[in-house]
Amino acid sequence: MAAHATHRSGPREVATDDERLQRLLDEERVALREPVREMQKLVAERVARAEDRLQHRRRRHRGRVARQAALDTRRARSRSATSRDSLRPGLLAAIGQRDDDRL
Repeated sequence: MAAHATHRSGPREVATDDERLQRLLDEERVALREPVREMQKLVAERVARAEDRLQHRRRRHRGRVARQAALDTRRARSRSATSRDSLRPGLLAAIGQRDDDRL
């Protein structure tokens, strides 16, 4: 009977799962807080790196587009000058022939 008396010495409280979890968080808050901060820090760094990569790619693309446009402009000017130079003798010959015909 003595064994039963010790068990019945008072009302026994049974902690619910929520209470156990709350007690664990209260007791281990410092240990849990640090990994959460580290995770937040890592996520923030990855987001920042991703934004940096995106900006870098945009700048590179703009540079390539600008270089290509400059190259296209130079080529167009070169073609224009070449075609003008090649047309001049024919044009002068045609003008000369017309003048000869009139004389």
